[in-house]
Amino acid sequence: MNLEAGMYIRPKDGLDGIGILKEIDGLSLKVEFKKCVVANTANHYKKASYELIDLIEDGDYVNGCKVEADDLLGKYIVIYESEERKYKRMYLGRINIDKIVTKEQFEKMSYKV
Repeated sequence: MNLEAGMYIRPKDGLDGIGILKEIDGLSLKVEFKKCVVANTANHYKKASYELIDLIEDGDYVNGCKVEADDLLGKYIVIYESEERKYKRMYLGRINIDKIVTKEQFEKMSYKV
């Protein structure tokens, strides 16, 4: 994978969420996340793309809705609850992405009872 400044980056552990690659110096990367800037090596990151949709995985949350894999079509879908209290499915490519929470972030911040 050729990394370039301006790409979105998903770390292997996913705990920081998805960041933007600001600077490359050899194998050292400077990535800006929502709350901080992290310098790390290139092999600390799992995926990189200019498109956010390419970094989303099964179990993540987009705009507050859970993302699930649709194995029949090989695409990701979001599950949301409509006003009628019935669940609806929409393909991820049809949604304006405002917020992403990785499954690792969600699990880290969850309180288990």
